[in-house]
Amino acid sequence: MYCNKYVVRNETSHSIKIQAYSRFGDVNYLQKSERIYIAPNSSYTAVKQSGYHADPEGIFLRFEIDSVSISFDSTKVMVQYCENGLLRFCDIERNIMNIDGEYEAKKIGRSSGHNEYQFTYTITEEDYENAISNDN
Repeated sequence: MYCNKYVVRNETSHSIKIQAYSRFGDVNYLQKSERIYIAPNSSYTAVKQSGYHADPEGIFLRFEIDSVSISFDSTKVMVQYCENGLLRFCDIERNIMNIDGEYEAKKIGRSSGHNEYQFTYTITEEDYENAISNDN
């Protein structure tokens, strides 16, 4: 067995709440899949088994995510949504589900004959500035 680490680094001075959703094929029914909380200037790490009986890649427990909201202090929000399917396959800017395009990969070791990696997605002050006001 070998494992990869998936990290979301919060480089802002804001508390962050990440909520992932899945519709299960029904546009009118959104199910909250997961919530992740990250304090200012800290990070969240998920360690996932790779190879045979692998866990889903990324920070979430589920693979079937079609939208994500990233809230900053509950005052601003960045929404990532895939209208045509799973978010990981959509070509949108700053896609938190796009491991190959938005994460920095760094080899951290070797186990069971396989390289192990840490994949890091960084949330920046620029993301906060580009987020929209949350009027809820």
